[in-house]
Amino acid sequence: MKIALVIYSLEFGGAERVAVLLSKAFKKKGHDVTIITNIDKIQYDVDVKIINLNLPYISNHRIFSYIQLFRKTLLLRKIYKKMNFDSIFSFMENSNIPSLLVNRKTNISIHTSHTYNEKKTLFLAKYFYRYAKNFIVVSEDSYQYFKYKHNIKNVKRIYNPIDFLLIKKKLKNSKINPCDFKYVLAVGRFVEEKGFDLLIKAYAKTKLRKFAKLVILGSGKLEDDLKMLISELNLNGNVVLPGFCDNPFIYYKYAEFFISSSRREGFPMTLIEALACGCAVISSDCKTGPNEIIKDNQNGLLIPVENIDYMSRKMDLLYFDETLKNKFRLNAHNSIKKFNIEYILDDYMKLI
Repeated sequence: MKIALVIYSLEFGGAERVAVLLSKAFKKKGHDVTIITNIDKIQYDVDVKIINLNLPYISNHRIFSYIQLFRKTLLLRKIYKKMNFDSIFSFMENSNIPSLLVNRKTNISIHTSHTYNEKKTLFLAKYFYRYAKNFIVVSEDSYQYFKYKHNIKNVKRIYNPIDFLLIKKKLKNSKINPCDFKYVLAVGRFVEEKGFDLLIKAYAKTKLRKFAKLVILGSGKLEDDLKMLISELNLNGNVVLPGFCDNPFIYYKYAEFFISSSRREGFPMTLIEALACGCAVISSDCKTGPNEIIKDNQNGLLIPVENIDYMSRKMDLLYFDETLKNKFRLNAHNSIKKFNIEYILDDYMKLI
């Protein structure tokens, strides 16, 4: 079958990782897969056809957004007519709406929490997404919200997948600790929702800062703000920002623990990746996803959202308690087997 995956870009991000994983899995099943993007920025290993629409982000202004939507709709119409895809999967609003306007058989998906800009999300779900072939959400919380609270019948819950074999291969090929010091790890885009400002402030209050550095892998629009905060708190040299890394798994493997400080999530891929690498974890109990991955005090610690003092105390607790740390490491891998791409792919195959 000919399958299209439509997404804004293949830059660093959770939805982008899902799209790439699905493209590889569909191809492995013998399907002809094409990824359609707005911009030609690729930070993942991709082995399928890519069509770049050359439609970079222009402005937040509503008029420009409508123009962009109109242009993308016209381009997708031409491509869909020429390629005659058997099945289409789109990711996020930028791709969901134009793809759906062209082809009602599109399987659309959102990878953010329904609590973020809830009025807009609900409007789109009611007046656009309910007319898709399937409306995919990535957490049970979101599924319950749309299915039962708002009676949207075509909603499906499919968790974000992870490729255990790929991680195992990456770890096997990279056996050397990337750092010559002890460190606590965080990973993600430098945006407000990831809460790295909260994490840096919490780290500044810890006792562990005298023994381990804080490494934050990623990049994004708030990088200068984070560097300024690091300087203001006299943490230069203690907080390290190596940038984007195409093999974060080796960092997970050697970290004292991984921490997610997010204000909100869709379904945090980094949290699953950390557990897949046998890493002890701490996560904010934000909407949505972390409490569907972490069982508090079994395979990690859940902490209140935006509580800097509490975060600081739990960071110290986990760092200095080797018994607790080892308990989480031992329970990590088995706790996330259900997210293996081999299982998740079955859910997607039912939608083709």
